[in-house]
Amino acid sequence: MFVAVVVVVSCIVFVTPNQTRADDWPNWLGPERTGVTSETNWRHNWQVKPPKEVWRSKVGVGFSSTAISGGKLYTLGHAGGNETVFCLDANTGKEIWKHVYPCALINRFYEGGSSSTPTIDTSSDVSGAAGGKMLYTLGKQGQLFCFDAGTGDIKWQHDLRKLLGSKVPEWGYACSPVILGDELIIQAGVVAGFDKKTGKLKWQSERYKQAYGSPTVFTFKGKTLLAVLNNDGLLVADASDGKTLATTRWKTSFGTNSTTPMVVDDTIFISTGYFKGCAKYKFTGSALEPIYVNKNMANHMNNTMLVEGHLYGFNGNGHGRGRATFDCINFKTGEKTWKQEGLGCGALTACIDGRLLVMSDKGDLVVVKASPKGYDELARAKRVVKGRVWTVPVLANGKIYCRSSPGDLVCLDVSK
Repeated sequence: MFVAVVVVVSCIVFVTPNQTRADDWPNWLGPERTGVTSETNWRHNWQVKPPKEVWRSKVGVGFSSTAISGGKLYTLGHAGGNETVFCLDANTGKEIWKHVYPCALINRFYEGGSSSTPTIDTSSDVSGAAGGKMLYTLGKQGQLFCFDAGTGDIKWQHDLRKLLGSKVPEWGYACSPVILGDELIIQAGVVAGFDKKTGKLKWQSERYKQAYGSPTVFTFKGKTLLAVLNNDGLLVADASDGKTLATTRWKTSFGTNSTTPMVVDDTIFISTGYFKGCAKYKFTGSALEPIYVNKNMANHMNNTMLVEGHLYGFNGNGHGRGRATFDCINFKTGEKTWKQEGLGCGALTACIDGRLLVMSDKGDLVVVKASPKGYDELARAKRVVKGRVWTVPVLANGKIYCRSSPGDLVCLDVSK
């Protein structure tokens, strides 16, 4: 989810040196945590040759996206009162291992099920049976696991409700774990840093109302910091100890701050649904100064994508009041340049070649040219998955992976 356009995403994100293949997708928002894939060797002229379905699998109810590394795919799903961590062969869909544990569905006003995306650590300073890879997952009720990514053996685990004293939020835990050097960072009513090898809790921030997004790691004047959108507002904290450096109030109806902050140079962009809208702040080191605040982009649960100075995303709610549109706004000014109806409230990924992979909420996979001049649809594959789609499509190694809420997971070959 034409002439090639260079994608410019200047997010200042800390990236640990690793062994990840250029076209792997090891965690939420990809290897650079920008939502942009660097893959260019893929086929998008679907009128001549449509995407070929390679395999299809059932992975349970939920909205967890896929993490892919070294030919393996990881995701989570719910069935029969249990949550399951799946490890599948990314090329065939064959199950390699799975781990099942009791977990509530938490289906208030929607299908419920798993929300967090697994995180693969491919750095050279971890040990495991799969070439040094470890896998981290967060369950709907705060079950935090570290697995050997190759075998599924549990290295350590925590119940965040007990360890951090945090309550299960109304729609369950949804943060996707973040690896930062030798630490694992989690948002769970506090921001917490764990030793990624042992699971030891090293530090935690002050307490706040828990939301559903993930922390963003960035650097500012040589210091590594965290931007976190919780249900009180936007928080900037020191990544070494969780100490608060700046906050600003950002309240959304029904306590649904669900997106991940976008950091570009010394600015931070956030957006939330239920007509709340978006804001761009300048971070000074000790304060967050508003550059603009408006209602031109209200992301319910999925982030916008930044391409050549413009933001593309779903503006509106996935259910309830209003109708969502697919919109483009100017990142510098916040002004809207166009909007498109008909896709519902879906999900998207950006490609470095200037295209967007967009999933409609009814399961259509659409290629859209990223252009501020207007909506330019280049290709469409209809109903590639069955059921509601809020899950981000992943393009990795010539294949696109799409998932719907009932757990319909499909792999499409778009290699040249």
